[in-house]
Amino acid sequence: FGIKYRPSVNLKIWAFHLRESIHFTSSGSLTALYQYLPILLISVYLSSYELGLFSAPYRIVMAAGSAGALLPMSFYPVFSDLYHTDIKKFHTTYKMFQIVLMITGLLAAVIGTLFADEIIKLLLGQQYLNSTAVFKILVWMIPLYFLGFTYGTVLLATGFQKYYNIASLVGVICTITVGLYLIPGFSVIGGSCVALAAEAAVVGAMLTISRYTFKKTYRQAS
Repeated sequence: FGIKYRPSVNLKIWAFHLRESIHFTSSGSLTALYQYLPILLISVYLSSYELGLFSAPYRIVMAAGSAGALLPMSFYPVFSDLYHTDIKKFHTTYKMFQIVLMITGLLAAVIGTLFADEIIKLLLGQQYLNSTAVFKILVWMIPLYFLGFTYGTVLLATGFQKYYNIASLVGVICTITVGLYLIPGFSVIGGSCVALAAEAAVVGAMLTISRYTFKKTYRQAS
């Protein structure tokens, strides 16, 4: 197309992008930390057998949650553009987007609960059937993941990425405090409840942050 590319040496722009990317990096690191802390705590307090009973279905749920992130990421540029050009349409699209993801997440959780034995046997084999009870708890993280995507994606797309760190930090604190009590006393079932509680705490934090930031901007636009 005859387009020529030249490197930019504007250090102010470089510094600006570096400052903005730090929030993405830190929130991503905190998210990975609270998601893998249950596995770490189980490995400390319980046996390798119990660790396997937990980590196998946990990987399935996390994989399903990661697959669910594809739709939110595709909406990322849409939300970013609408937030700066049409705030009312932004809120309308946001609500529709949230409804679709919530219905999808709830359907996945219900199906996972009803057919837990079949899913475990199909994906892990007969020897992992003892993981069924763990899977039935963890599968309810999927609607929480999807609901979290509706808040997290929009926070990142609209310039409020620094607030995402607060929600991720809440997840870390919840996992440690609840995990130190539930995992030693209730084994892998306790670990499953810890993971579920941490995700619920993160979603609750993002809900609170989103209501404050987006309602404030909506009132300003009105």
